Amino acid sequence: AIDGNATAESGNGWGIAPGTGEAQTAVFTCKDAPATGGLLTVRLHQNYVDGQHAMARFRLGITGQAGPLVLGLPADVGAILAVAAPQRTPDQQTVLTNYFKSHDAERTRVTADLAAARQPLAEDPQLTARKAAVATAGLPVPLDPTLERLRKDADLSAVQLKNQRLTATQDLTWALINTPAFLFNH
Repeated sequence: AIDGNATAESGNGWGIAPGTGEAQTAVFTCKDAPATGGLLTVRLHQNYVDGQHAMARFRLGITGQAGPLVLGLPADVGAILAVAAPQRTPDQQTVLTNYFKSHDAERTRVTADLAAARQPLAEDPQLTARKAAVATAGLPVPLDPTLERLRKDADLSAVQLKNQRLTATQDLTWALINTPAFLFNH
């Protein structure tokens, strides 16, 4: 673990003094990523054989997690948990709540689902088409050009019937203008 020289004569090694009786952790990271499905061999040499320094409750864990491996609780959270619940300040309670909220996978998933559910729904294409049809139906219907011309002619005829003398003069003038004998340009 230190320099690869693990013989008893070298005097190399590591210890936990003065932390005996407390939980200890050593984290080792591979220099190169091991091959998937390969065999991993871990050898532990304990050359100190006085009978008082043996390891207890030894565990070995392997992970594919990238980045630094965090074991246990952060120091500030551990210190707050050491205080009895009734004596914790509101700020300490907030720190604890935020820590456990951020590390609860189920809560994170439910929060993400809730945020997605609160997003407005996309408008239904059929609803959009129906709204456009209603808007088009509300527009005035354009008049047929022939019907519009006939209505104007009927209005003009009504005006002409009110003044028959003017109508007769107009008809006479029209007849003279369109008579070949009246045309001087022949």
